[in-house]
Amino acid sequence: MKKRNFACLALALPLSAFAGCAGATPRLALSANWYAATNTTNSITDTYEKLEYEVTFESAGSDAYSVSYDTGTYTTELEDVNVTVGDEVKPAYHLTTELRITGRFTVNGETGADFTDVVTSEVWFLDVTTELQPIRSVKKVLSHSPYATGTPGSVENACITYEYTYTTEYNADCTQATITIEYTQPEELETVEKVVSLSGGESFLDNETILFAMRGVSTSSAASFRTINPVTQQQSGIGMSAAPSVTERSPEFSVNGAESAAHKMNIYTFSLSYSGNNSGQAQEFAYAAKTDGSTNTYRNVLLEMSVPVLGSLGTLTYKLKSATFNNK
Repeated sequence: MKKRNFACLALALPLSAFAGCAGATPRLALSANWYAATNTTNSITDTYEKLEYEVTFESAGSDAYSVSYDTGTYTTELEDVNVTVGDEVKPAYHLTTELRITGRFTVNGETGADFTDVVTSEVWFLDVTTELQPIRSVKKVLSHSPYATGTPGSVENACITYEYTYTTEYNADCTQATITIEYTQPEELETVEKVVSLSGGESFLDNETILFAMRGVSTSSAASFRTINPVTQQQSGIGMSAAPSVTERSPEFSVNGAESAAHKMNIYTFSLSYSGNNSGQAQEFAYAAKTDGSTNTYRNVLLEMSVPVLGSLGTLTYKLKSATFNNK
């Protein structure tokens, strides 16, 4: 049976060494910085946002084994919905994402056929007063994953194709998660079903909410929390290696349909990674800083992130190109 290889392009999105610290880890103090009104907390109604990113690739492969990708797209869309949690109907966030990118592998000078990787996700979660408590997440993956080590003998054996759906369901008080992984490819891989106990004093985030949640954390210190490592299907610590650093830059993107323009702002950068075994490589992020005053113009939006490809074959870079915000 083939090894289940989750540390591929498909699961690079939700993150990959965690800086542990002595003593108790404080819980996340989240603010709803994705709204223009800086005093918004649990008012979820009339939420809408769409972000579109350009995804480019810098190769680090060799003549013997490499991968190249055309420019791809990554899109996120946020809206408010009502969900049932236990016996109650509650207002919640619904976040969807899609990564779509085309590439090809080269082995010993021979380039193989093009393939297209597609990763979509949906996640439902509550407001900041609950620390964005997750309810359910579904990730669907079609990924042509390079081998972690070694060089394949031919371009026909350059990668493994994975196609699967990864579903996580949480109980009402978020003390237990039920994971189901259903495979379409490889056909011989059986469905995985696992129940994970979510114990511990730190805040907990579903993997599909992490990039969004980082918009709401304080930038004065290194944040850390709990999640489920998708490689091991076990609870894991995750955190910043150091407190975010702040610089002034002028990234170019369009807002609400206007022409693309440079937007001068403060930007904070940091890295995130899992703790323990199968931690993968740290990933780098750049977010818009909170605007001074009562109107948070850029909503602490994710501006850029760098994601290593398995096998040290290169790095994917995501850059914001278009943002649609509502007036809230």
